[in-house]
Amino acid sequence: MSLIGWILFGALVGWLSGLLTGHERSCCGNVLVGIVGAVIGGAIYSFLTGAQVMMTFSLGSVAISVLGAIVLTFVVGMFAGERKT
Repeated sequence: MSLIGWILFGALVGWLSGLLTGHERSCCGNVLVGIVGAVIGGAIYSFLTGAQVMMTFSLGSVAISVLGAIVLTFVVGMFAGERKT
């Protein structure tokens, strides 16, 4: 995937994970969370299945990446001491 593709993919994944977790981020924050979430999601998928993930614009890749971004948001929230009331 090209650099522009990664940026667009990261923006989509970050935005979707923000909707699901209730965390609003800036556009750059969405891109960062989305790209790191894609890496985390791919690592989790590879660990659980033993298969390598091909990062393309597919529904499966988006779902895996969103799950990775949600895990990232949860872990960062734990260490940052963020509390939602």
